[in-house]
Amino acid sequence: MSQAAVLGRQIAKLEMNIGFYREAACSTASSSNDEPRVSRTRSTEAPFTKMVHKVLELEEKVDKLKEQCEKLQTEIMGAIENLANEDYKSLLILRYLQDLEWGLICEKLCISKRTAMRWHKDALDEIKVPE
Repeated sequence: MSQAAVLGRQIAKLEMNIGFYREAACSTASSSNDEPRVSRTRSTEAPFTKMVHKVLELEEKVDKLKEQCEKLQTEIMGAIENLANEDYKSLLILRYLQDLEWGLICEKLCISKRTAMRWHKDALDEIKVPE
């Protein structure tokens, strides 16, 4: 169930990298065509184009991961909705779909950490994992 949170963190890291490459692409100086060419083996492609290609590559990867994450979250929500106990549902939604830390979960549900751990174990025991 924690796979959705892991995918969410991967997406956030990739989006941070995209920002870095976008910034680098905008700040990279283009080559001047007025300069005499000394070597014919050197790339004539502007330096920022590599950054732009990297941004496009990462954006495609992020889109695929987002699609995968949405599908996984839908499956997780389906499994959670099948639980009879509303407290268990709330706990699992906060933990696996909102990716909250245990301390925040306990605070929101007004329960002790020990109770949260017990509910969590009981909820996972009740979940039917599709094969």
